[in-house]
Amino acid sequence: MMEHANMPGCDMNPPCRRVVVDIHPGVDLLNDFSMATKLFEAFLGPEEKARLEEQDLKSLFTQLITSIQQTHQFTIATREKARDHTHKLMAHSGDVENLKSTVGVLQSEVSELRSKNAGLQAENEKLQAWQMELHGKLSSSEKVRAYLYSRNHALQERVANLEADLAELRTKNEMDRAQLQARLNALQVRRRNDRNVAELDSCWVSLQTRVDTLLEIQDGDLDLPMAITEAEAAANAAREALEQALSENDSESDDPLGLSDDESEDASDAPPLS
Repeated sequence: MMEHANMPGCDMNPPCRRVVVDIHPGVDLLNDFSMATKLFEAFLGPEEKARLEEQDLKSLFTQLITSIQQTHQFTIATREKARDHTHKLMAHSGDVENLKSTVGVLQSEVSELRSKNAGLQAENEKLQAWQMELHGKLSSSEKVRAYLYSRNHALQERVANLEADLAELRTKNEMDRAQLQARLNALQVRRRNDRNVAELDSCWVSLQTRVDTLLEIQDGDLDLPMAITEAEAAANAAREALEQALSENDSESDDPLGLSDDESEDASDAPPLS
């Protein structure tokens, strides 16, 4: 197939022509002169053919054939490149299938990851709810801690005050104990004085009795043997009273407070002085 037309934008006279040639790969233009002539006539046109009849057409025809062969070789090379490119595309079609399968696997993995992500988001929401709950508990525990701290501080102040009161009470107890000891010592001296007075009174009564007895004996109103017996009995009674007083004085030296066994037991069971 041959086609020629005026080239657009050409100012030459005669104008340039665009020729489209479809040559079968088996045609040899150098040996097939008739085909080459037809091609040459189609390429030149009637006006160019009449103008160039006087020139050396053989050299021009040779140049034309060379140009056509170069174009033909370029076309063959282009077809080979297209064929190679097609083979490469066909070879890569298997890779495309593999890529499609890989894409399907990746899409399934993406779906699985999305489902896992949804589960993780739900877990995250639960964790956030737990975090808020723990934050509330922490706030309440902080309030309780502050209250306990203030309570502990108040208790420490109260303990310090109680310790001060206890020290003051101990000092007061020591003073009261000293006063009580002085009073007990005075009471002990008083009791000893009372006992001595009682013993003196008893001895005075005995002596008075003996004097009366002696006076009766002197007057002859009393029997002498009976008076001697009574005097000996009175002397024995006075001696026993004196020995008892001496033993009581010894026991009082062992008990400086002057308390008996029952009284000391009662004193040991008595509550501490306030």
